[in-house]
Amino acid sequence: MDLKGASIRRLSAGQIDSALASIATFAAGVYAVSEFDATLLGAYVVTFTAWNVARTLASEMVFVPSEVVAISRSDGGITVLDSSLWRGTLVSLLGALGVMASIFLILGEVDRGAAIALTVTGAAVTILAPLHEHWRRMFHIADSSWRAAAVSALHVFVTVVGLLVLPRLVPPAWIPFGVLAVGFFVSTLLAVVLTAAVRPDGENRFGHPSWLELTRIGRWLLVAQVSVVVSDFLLVLIARAIIGGEMVGYAEGARVVARPIQILGLGLAAVLGPRSLRFAIEGDDAKARKTRRTLWTLTSLAAVIYLPLVGFDWALNPLPDLVPTAYEIDGLVAATIIGSTLLNLSLPWWYEALGGRRQFQIAISEVTGSVLKVATGFLAASLQAFVFPIAWAVGWLARGTGLGLISRSVFQPVDQVGDSLAPDSSTESDG
Repeated sequence: MDLKGASIRRLSAGQIDSALASIATFAAGVYAVSEFDATLLGAYVVTFTAWNVARTLASEMVFVPSEVVAISRSDGGITVLDSSLWRGTLVSLLGALGVMASIFLILGEVDRGAAIALTVTGAAVTILAPLHEHWRRMFHIADSSWRAAAVSALHVFVTVVGLLVLPRLVPPAWIPFGVLAVGFFVSTLLAVVLTAAVRPDGENRFGHPSWLELTRIGRWLLVAQVSVVVSDFLLVLIARAIIGGEMVGYAEGARVVARPIQILGLGLAAVLGPRSLRFAIEGDDAKARKTRRTLWTLTSLAAVIYLPLVGFDWALNPLPDLVPTAYEIDGLVAATIIGSTLLNLSLPWWYEALGGRRQFQIAISEVTGSVLKVATGFLAASLQAFVFPIAWAVGWLARGTGLGLISRSVFQPVDQVGDSLAPDSSTESDG
């Protein structure tokens, strides 16, 4: 496995993969904000946020640690799939139960049928989405980014077909999560077929990572990610209590329009992130900086193009007719796009910090940003719907500042860093 070379073909496949992933999620979100009334959209936001909380269990405790182990090994990262898939699926089942429980939060606002539809389909996506994303990331790690792009392409195709067909067969509340779940399931079957060609020959000489090894890596990552998604959930609840579900619906519309910028960054990180992690393990500051600049340049350029195109309601912007909810408040979409760009800028630092086994410091950075985000939510009475992009920006700025400092410590000589900067490094070096 060679993650050192900056392969243009591989990066292009990664960009295609991230763009296709963006299209699938974007299409489902556009359906929700265009077809749901403000009340149902508010219930959808609650379920969506609950799903984001639940999916972190498998991602942070099994899938991401397995990816770190894969990058650390020299015989091809695809070998750890045998253990990570079933382990992650078991943990995802627990998260799905949590999404089902969110029905009690929305029953008072929407009818029982809509509440059941949102939570059942949300639970299905909770199981399938982390599995699907992990599989695609493992293809990137194994230098097979085009396979990830092929899986995403099938996901988009199935999702779009579902959006065209299912509205004639089932009520609207079943659609957004439902089409994503079907797309995830069908495209994951393709991933099963494509995996056979990239498995290394011979025995896996390292064996499968133990639960203890994964826990050592994942425990603080789980704290970090749970703090992020729980803070999003609390922000929604606080805003709904202060300014009402309708304003939350407007903010959700703006979030959906801005989402492609965020997913582009996450998709590029799926390709460039393993390189950043590997360079941090090797202590190669120069290559880490080069990789960091590549991601920053691509995501910033995309934001510069996307912001004037869709940030405001004007003649050449096709989205106001498609997603009118997003443009009810002038400037809300533009503010959300800017906030999404801030998140992307911190992504390389996250991988570098993880490569330096600074999980504990990552958790501190994420928790700090999350607390500040929730605190900003109490300004909703004066900020109205803008409380969401402003709170997200505050949280992401705090997160980025912390991760930047952590990354800097990773590339310093050990005698300059001090023992307090890496409390877990002595016990987690076996990953």
